[in-house]
Amino acid sequence: MDAQRICILTFCLGIFFFLMSSEFTGNIQAATPQENLARLALLRSEGKIDEALEGYLALAKVADGRIAAYAHFFAGQILLEKDQTGTALTHLREALRMAQEQANAELALYSRFQLGIAAGMEERLIEAQIEFDRCLQEAEQAKNILMTERAHFELLRLVLRSPAHTEVNIDKGIMPHIQPLLRSPAADRADEIALRSTLRLDAADALLNSDRKKQLAPLALRLANAHLEQNPEKWLLARARAEAALARYTEALASLKKLPEDNADAVILEADIYFELGQEEKGFALLQKASVEFQGHLTDRLAITSHLAHLLLQARHYAEAAPLLEALSAQTQDRFIRSQALLDLASLALASDDASLAEQRIRASGVTNTASMRLLAAALIAQDKTDEAAQAIGQAAQSARAGKDTAELTLLEAWLAHKSGDEEQAASAAEKAEQIARAAAIPRIEAEALILQALMADANTAAVLLTRAESIAISHGWTQMEANIRHNLGVLALMANKNDEAIRGFRRALELFDETRAGFALRSEERLHSTASWSVTQRFLALAYLAQGKLEAAWEAYEYSLARDAREALAESLLRYSADFAESVRAQEKALAALQKARETGASRDEIEKRARALAECTKRVEQDLRAGERGKNPDSVKLAAFSQALRKSGTLALQYLVWPDQKPGVVFIIDGYGISAAELPPSDRLLRRASDFKELAARPLVTRTWDAATLGTKAIDNRMSFVTNGLALSDLLLAPMEKQWYASQASNLLIIADGELAGFPFAALPLAESEWRGKIQWPVCIGDAIPIATAVSASAWIESELLARSSGKVILAGDVGERRIRDGRIFSALPGSGRELDILAKLFGQRALHGNDANPERLTSLLRESPAILHLATHGFFLTNAATGKRIGSLLLADGSADPPAGATPVGSIFDESMIAALPLAGSLITLSACESARGRLVPGEGMISLMRAFIIAGAKNASASLWLVGDDSTVEYMNRYYKHIAAGVRPSIAHRNTRRELLALGFWPSQRSGFITSN
Repeated sequence: MDAQRICILTFCLGIFFFLMSSEFTGNIQAATPQENLARLALLRSEGKIDEALEGYLALAKVADGRIAAYAHFFAGQILLEKDQTGTALTHLREALRMAQEQANAELALYSRFQLGIAAGMEERLIEAQIEFDRCLQEAEQAKNILMTERAHFELLRLVLRSPAHTEVNIDKGIMPHIQPLLRSPAADRADEIALRSTLRLDAADALLNSDRKKQLAPLALRLANAHLEQNPEKWLLARARAEAALARYTEALASLKKLPEDNADAVILEADIYFELGQEEKGFALLQKASVEFQGHLTDRLAITSHLAHLLLQARHYAEAAPLLEALSAQTQDRFIRSQALLDLASLALASDDASLAEQRIRASGVTNTASMRLLAAALIAQDKTDEAAQAIGQAAQSARAGKDTAELTLLEAWLAHKSGDEEQAASAAEKAEQIARAAAIPRIEAEALILQALMADANTAAVLLTRAESIAISHGWTQMEANIRHNLGVLALMANKNDEAIRGFRRALELFDETRAGFALRSEERLHSTASWSVTQRFLALAYLAQGKLEAAWEAYEYSLARDAREALAESLLRYSADFAESVRAQEKALAALQKARETGASRDEIEKRARALAECTKRVEQDLRAGERGKNPDSVKLAAFSQALRKSGTLALQYLVWPDQKPGVVFIIDGYGISAAELPPSDRLLRRASDFKELAARPLVTRTWDAATLGTKAIDNRMSFVTNGLALSDLLLAPMEKQWYASQASNLLIIADGELAGFPFAALPLAESEWRGKIQWPVCIGDAIPIATAVSASAWIESELLARSSGKVILAGDVGERRIRDGRIFSALPGSGRELDILAKLFGQRALHGNDANPERLTSLLRESPAILHLATHGFFLTNAATGKRIGSLLLADGSADPPAGATPVGSIFDESMIAALPLAGSLITLSACESARGRLVPGEGMISLMRAFIIAGAKNASASLWLVGDDSTVEYMNRYYKHIAAGVRPSIAHRNTRRELLALGFWPSQRSGFITSN
């Protein structure tokens, strides 16, 4: 219990007994202000805080100034408990003013004390010190021993919190406040003795929680030994903490053995001691055992679980720490534990290079102390939010302490200057941070400052600085830092044309990044984002191979960098797909027995042949499962020879684009069935800007009408020429490099593998030569109208889909086409066109489509227990923000499956999101998402576009088709009607899309109406 709570409890009880004394008892009429004040004190002691606050606010307005003064005081106290310091200050200042007017010295003293508490809560330390100094003087004059000691305690805490406290002489800065607390409590009221003992215990905790705990531990030990008799259990724990801080671990463990086994704080301290002794596994085992044994004690169990998660995080056991922290942040009502869990999760996100998630978690914690503001500043700098980062650094600096705080803030200022382009200021601040860190023995800050200096130095100096930083990282076992340094050294070697040295550096960095990545849980946001650094290094390795002229090695390095998380997730799905191998074997045996029995009983020839075909199908499935299982065990990327062979077999040429987020020139690899070539692209940032501009043109009608104020009418805006001019210019950059190889290979299909912003680019909408559209044809002819195009996340994913056999399951057609409202309040309009689309396809395949309430997640999931041959979903596609991660996730709108709502009410919709989809058994299925922006999503470096389409691919789909932009209801009906006629005729999906586009071109459909759908195979 801290001093503030002590003050609240004792003063409430004191006032309560005072109001119940003879001055206010006797012949008092019911409901007098005095009686109400007493009743509110009782309510507060019972924990009915809000009810008590409402009563105090009402009493503060009564005419009796004495009663009003106490009401203001109690209201201010409660508001401080609720962290509403601004409003609390108003009431406490009024209580102080009124008490001084009434010459009520005791109330004035307590009001001033609470004003000091409030100033400390707002980090106004100087103001808090002034108030507590006055309290100390007034308490000593009044011979109020308890308040004197409280004032000493609060002044002690201020000294320990002071930015310059590490330079304060212990005798002058701390001992004047410790000496009064060392004295044994005088023989007085039992409750006061207990409270003063608790106050001293808090003082010991404050000493042991300071960043000078090793120096101050002897004082804490003196406090513990001096007051052991007051509360043996708590003081034994304090003594053990002090002994542990002095590295007297044997004595500390002996002290802990004297405590009951159900003391959660003792269990936590014992685990910490095992960590200090290097016995981490013993510490983890102790906490894990305690978390089970303390099931009946919620508060203790939460504290133990929180500490276990924190230690797991420190030990880099990320996969084990993350679920514990997520559960704590979502389930606990304890504000402190929840906040700490969120901050630990923020650290985890930063460790995985996901700065936006880290920011979201820090803000959700509500903590604004120096440490959290430093963490927030780091996350903001990583996102180039320089103005917000500067504010966070400024806020952290207000309560920063010398030593670690100063070093970290100086380093953050250096990074901020570097991000803002002020290299001179950045270099100066980085050098200063290094010096402070070295003097204060903070090796991590020293190493990070050296790395930053290296980024701004010439090549020779940078190599020296990085080598120094590397030695620090290796000596402390900082794997991720060592990986970053190795990467940077590799880049320096590459720039100096030392390609062999660069390759060695990149390979070592990749090993280290892999080691770090392995700590994150599979299919987690942290693991997904932890791929980014590894992927960047893999791409630099590709550049090093290119510099050596090793084209095949360069392509394989780049291919390996693409969508690694997707590869692993797909491998997991294929393993699930092959898990029914044993069941398939049993089915085969049963079929053999049934066939034998049919022969013996003289079954008809037709029946025997039918069973034989079923047996052959079962055998084929078993073989497919075996192959899928073998591939699933090894999710590494495909080799060039295998990819080239698959391309030759399908008559396909592949274009694989490597682009960067900055000015570095991109590269396009051109692969066919006979070999590989490469061409350099323009600077990536310029190329991506042009691609973004063209996409905006392609996604809307090329001729639109707009209001013309001059003529008070509308006028046509014709963007066809702009579309063609910009599109042809992009074609020259993106497609021209393949022209020679295209004709030489006699390929008939085009495979696009693009990363970054190009992952969502409409290659099918790029126009063909200008002369082919300006004649009789009114609409621009696009490449997707002439050539079948597939868009894959990687060559490896495309190979998997090629090897998968088409599922022989059902055809499932579903869509919620009515008006629906989702949980965030958005209302989605009805889709009558989608209803017609489903009815047309139902007639084509002879199947019943799921409409309305039948199209709900539960019904759909039950139908998808086995892979369907075709799954067609026609509904709204949209994005939701995941509350746990702050990320946008793709979702489909379905019904909630309940009865129709009351008349006039909008039916509620259910959400079918990426995580639900990725878990479905869809191996070998053909999927179509007839929904807006279902191929769009968020970009993750190294992973590409995280979208609904990607989720279906991860689930094992042989083919997935989805849209790049908002698609029209009516035009999509026409598109899908024609597309599925080709599919029903056995046409490959990419060819079916090409044929459909060609037919719609003849009907005068815009590129936006026919080029928005892409397909993975």
